Amino acid sequence: MGYFNKPYGCYVRAVRGGQCGSFDNYVDNGDGTVSDTDTELMWQKATDLGTYTWQQVLPYCENLILNNDGEWTNGTPNVSGVKYDDWRLPNRNELQSLVDYSRHVPAINTTYFPNTVSSYYWSSTTYASSPNTAWLIYFHDGYLFGPYDKSSYGCYVRAVRGGQCGSLCPTEMLYREHSEETEFLRSVRDNILSQTPEGQEIIRLYYEWSPSIVKAMEENEEFKQEMKVMIDGVLPLIR
Repeated sequence: MGYFNKPYGCYVRAVRGGQCGSFDNYVDNGDGTVSDTDTELMWQKATDLGTYTWQQVLPYCENLILNNDGEWTNGTPNVSGVKYDDWRLPNRNELQSLVDYSRHVPAINTTYFPNTVSSYYWSSTTYASSPNTAWLIYFHDGYLFGPYDKSSYGCYVRAVRGGQCGSLCPTEMLYREHSEETEFLRSVRDNILSQTPEGQEIIRLYYEWSPSIVKAMEENEEFKQEMKVMIDGVLPLIR
């Protein structure tokens, strides 16, 4: 996702139906969070003005606790009234959903996200051909930027909570998003299955059934444990 001079020639794919991505879908919850009714995600309203490496922002988001007064703490809360503690780093698509391309410096709705820095924000998405790098969103103009070395400093973070937009995945629910098991299965998907028509069909079926499987695991703990036993048994065979 970038920008290009209008006189030059590019390809086109048409679409029909109602336009998605309107910006009347935000709700300021009055407690330091903003909800997006389209994606059903809840966002950290404020930008932490520190900058981090990719390795630092993963535990940072997971340890964040937002209190009822909108103040952020790391680790164990020291005040009463804790409201949310299940934050994570957004993936590339989720983070890009905040971009308002009718604006710049910053390219975001500043009514809801008033102190957004016109700079680079980390996403959780690893660059497919370079595991040591990740994707960024440049909120100066909404440019999608990558690859960027995960060990580099100087990028900001905005945490999110809620089901992952566009990527409901049973393994992420069982092992966490950036566990060794999840990263291994992603590698198999990207480097092996995606290379053949048969493998692509396996990927398609997996994501077709994933929402139903995730919902069943949320509603039935016994089924969730059965799924984990099954995947634990399949992983050594895949390796």
